[in-house]
Amino acid sequence: MSRIRERAASAVGRQGAILSACLLLLPVLAAPERAEAGRARPEPERAYQQLRPEPPIRSREEALEHLAGASPTELRRSAKLSVDQRIKDVLRHEALESLDQETQNSLHAEMLGVRSAFWDWDMDQLAQRGEALRRLLESGEIASAAPTREDGEELQERVGRLVEEIRMALALERCTRAREQRAWGPEEWLDCLLDDGPDD
Repeated sequence: MSRIRERAASAVGRQGAILSACLLLLPVLAAPERAEAGRARPEPERAYQQLRPEPPIRSREEALEHLAGASPTELRRSAKLSVDQRIKDVLRHEALESLDQETQNSLHAEMLGVRSAFWDWDMDQLAQRGEALRRLLESGEIASAAPTREDGEELQERVGRLVEEIRMALALERCTRAREQRAWGPEEWLDCLLDDGPDD
C-alpha cells in the first residue's frame, strides 16, 4: 500500500514538473489583435517599464520618445516578455513546490493558460486567465498553503506582479487598437495606457 502511495505522489510531482517545463519552453512570440479590460489605474513606472523591459523606461519623456518610434508589434512583444518574466519569477520561488497539490495545479494551469493566450493572441482568454489568477490571489489560498508566512507573502507578491503585468498587456492592446482607429499621437497613446485603457 505504501508503494502505491509513493508511486501516486511521484506521478503527481512529475505532472507539476512537466507543467513547469511547458511554461518555460513555450517560445517567445509576438502577434497582433484582440483586447479586454483591466482595473484600477496602474502606476506610471509599471506602464513605462512594460513599454521596454530592458533597459526599462522610467520617465514620461522617454516613454513618449519610445512610443513615437515603436511599432505595435514591438510593443506587443515587449508586453509578452514582461508577462513571461513574471511567470518565471513565480516558477523560480522555492515554496511553489511546497504548496498543496490543488493550489499548485491551479497556479500552473492558469499560467499555462496565459502563455497559450499569447500563443493564439487571444486577449479574451488572457483576460479570463488574469481574472482567475486575481481571484486566486485575493482568496488567500496561496499564502495559507505556503510552508511559512514569509514564503506565502513572497509568492503572493510575485503572483500579484504577474496579475498587474497581464492587466497592462491588455491595456496596451486596447490602447493600440484605439490609437490605430483614432489616429492618436504618442501623448494620447501614453495617457490611454496610464488610464488603463481607452474610454469605451
